[in-house]
Amino acid sequence: MKAPDIPDYVSPIVGYRVWNWGATGLRSLNGEAWLPSRTLTAMCPKTDHESPADACSCGVYAAKNYRHLQDISPSTGVESCVDGEVYLWGKVVEHDLGYRAQFAYPKSLVLPSNIESRLEPSRLEPLIAYGADISLPPNILLWTKGSGYTPAGFDWLIAKRTQWCKWCKKWHGRTLQLGDCVTVLGRGIGFVEPDDESAGLYHRQCVCIRLKNNDSFLVPDQGIVWNFENSRWEVDLSGYRGAVILPQSKGWKVLCGPSFNLPRARVD
Repeated sequence: MKAPDIPDYVSPIVGYRVWNWGATGLRSLNGEAWLPSRTLTAMCPKTDHESPADACSCGVYAAKNYRHLQDISPSTGVESCVDGEVYLWGKVVEHDLGYRAQFAYPKSLVLPSNIESRLEPSRLEPLIAYGADISLPPNILLWTKGSGYTPAGFDWLIAKRTQWCKWCKKWHGRTLQLGDCVTVLGRGIGFVEPDDESAGLYHRQCVCIRLKNNDSFLVPDQGIVWNFENSRWEVDLSGYRGAVILPQSKGWKVLCGPSFNLPRARVD
């Protein structure tokens, strides 16, 4: 990927701004997507006129200096955000502390100073797609559009991969324990309880999960997975079918997965 061609008959202004950083790349704090290799063109959300207009607040915003950006942005230093320099061109309206521009594209990106120590290195790939230099505070250049990873960037990447592999190995070796917290997607958070034979049910391949609202489920243990990104156990019940609700006093719900054959429950 490369940055879009900025017209050679203009000298772009360089400003400073913050972006949300996710698996799909960069977004403005208002949710607007910045696409790799594509110029962001300002559009007025209120009316149909060329943006930025002098008598309007539309346009792509940027601060004049990095210190001011840190002062006005509550998102600076947040793990899900990156800040950096941005090219501004086309019509640009200047204000005391910043600019509103017609066209924009990232020039350089700076990772948050409190970046997650267990960061998966592949999370950098959406940022590399922009072709902008990537740095880590305090002035460690990780990646450049001219040569890729720098020697310091390689050292950082190797250290991250080592940390990630150790962390990954730790959790791969972990098994679900009584009392562990499990997120039942779309339903709530619950805790693992022992099989309750007094409810008339018993199955060694099921895990009993009781939600905070006292709804309880017997879920096949193969359906509970560890979510590395969110650091939690999860089960998605939408992947199961043939739910059988047994009229017991405890109200257990037995869920049979598409590839899971649940033997007949033992009734005392």
